[in-house]
Amino acid sequence: MTMLRHGRLTPGVRLLDVATGSGYSADLACQRLGDDLVTTLDVAPYLT
Repeated sequence: MTMLRHGRLTPGVRLLDVATGSGYSADLACQRLGDDLVTTLDVAPYLT
């Protein structure tokens, strides 16, 4: 939550979440911004 507050996510902002792991922060961002404005990219092949 603190990380998302520091990111100053305001309505209409697009977010790229790199190395998401479990996807928890991406889920929180989707709840705040909407899933059409959040893109995730994971760098660990075993998680994709």
